[in-house]
Amino acid sequence: MLGRNMIFLAVWGVSLLGVGAGYSQDVQADEKANGAWERSLTAGLNANSGNKDAVLGGIGLAGERTTDQDLIRLGGNGAYGETEGETTAENAKAVGRYEYSLSERMFAAMTVELGYDSIADVDYRLILSPALGYYLIKEERVRFNVEAGPSYIVERVGGIEDDYLGYRIADRFEWDLSETSKFWQATEFIGDFDNSDNFLVKTEVGLEAALVSDLSLAIVAQDTYDNEPAPGLKENDLSVMTSLKWSF
Repeated sequence: MLGRNMIFLAVWGVSLLGVGAGYSQDVQADEKANGAWERSLTAGLNANSGNKDAVLGGIGLAGERTTDQDLIRLGGNGAYGETEGETTAENAKAVGRYEYSLSERMFAAMTVELGYDSIADVDYRLILSPALGYYLIKEERVRFNVEAGPSYIVERVGGIEDDYLGYRIADRFEWDLSETSKFWQATEFIGDFDNSDNFLVKTEVGLEAALVSDLSLAIVAQDTYDNEPAPGLKENDLSVMTSLKWSF
């Protein structure tokens, strides 16, 4: 219970940090376009298939700041659901990322992720991932980058604590379809140097369209493949969320 509470506190702590920092930045910079924080709150319903098939609710907070030199992205989300008194979903995740431009297309990045998933029997999973990356496409409306680097993973899965040094390969594609809609895709592969059978593949695909000035409709699919899950559980978990997103 203590570990679960710590994960949820971390999620909202990281998220609120982005919100609070965004507010401070806006005040100090007089809402300058370059360097101002973009903040959002999402709430919606998930349809899950995998270890459990369920309909559940989810909520998330995010903050992002982009300048000509760097990018900061903070976010947290959680989901919970029950079916006939049985818990069918209970998870939370907090992510922080810092990206620094080394040249017009090359960058260095650091990503930190802390997650918890009761259904997948993941008490906690902390992933630290420094990386070097390159933008294969960097245009005003279309961006596509790839990155790679080492990862350090600390986790408790199926009641077993473990930590190991691994590697991470990732890509991210963003396409501004119009002034009011966008599409994105992100995939990452995290492997274990000492055990080739121990790896994670995580993919996210999303589509967002504005309904009014500050309110959007978003559909996001997230898939996690764990080649060595907790005993008795499936390797693959798929989540599809349809949510309303408020930008502020």
